[in-house]
Amino acid sequence: MRKLNNSKITKITSLANNQIKYFTSLNTKKIRQQEKKFLVEGFHLCEEAAKRGLLTDVLICEETDLIEGVNNFLVTYDIIKKVTKTVSPQKIVGIVKMTNDFSYDYDHYLLLDDVNDPGNLGTIIRSAVAFGVKGIIMGPNTVDIYNDKVIRSTQGAIFDIGFCYENLENAIGILKSKKIEVFGTSLYNSVN
Repeated sequence: MRKLNNSKITKITSLANNQIKYFTSLNTKKIRQQEKKFLVEGFHLCEEAAKRGLLTDVLICEETDLIEGVNNFLVTYDIIKKVTKTVSPQKIVGIVKMTNDFSYDYDHYLLLDDVNDPGNLGTIIRSAVAFGVKGIIMGPNTVDIYNDKVIRSTQGAIFDIGFCYENLENAIGILKSKKIEVFGTSLYNSVN
């Protein structure tokens, strides 16, 4: 992230500011889907989004943290706490465009059925990227991939994988039609 002295910056000090209300609304799945944007918290995730040209805005607490090429909002730490869901948030929050390059043309996929824990999903995504998986297909009852805990748990890996929500029986049919082998695991009658 480049720190600039001459970037344009908008100062906001009111918790009731309409721009702050808008950013806070991105914590809601319905609004995220409508706006095709989501929040990331911390320098690492903002940097990862910026590298890919997906970062549109940042809320920062110090002028030394200005970021080139995006809308910079200098805000109070109380505003950061209002916008985020974390108890002790970092002093930078980014607004990121949703993009998803999912396709059924990859060699390897990971299919997930009803993963409900956001931290687990984020960790699974991070591991999948490390193992070279290009696409994740999630059953419709899997937690929202743009949930703030999922995003934090991915540590930026969310930007490196295509994904979709799909009925897994349909997805398996598509994969088999493309001659992709499908393997499954189950805890039914499992033994430690």
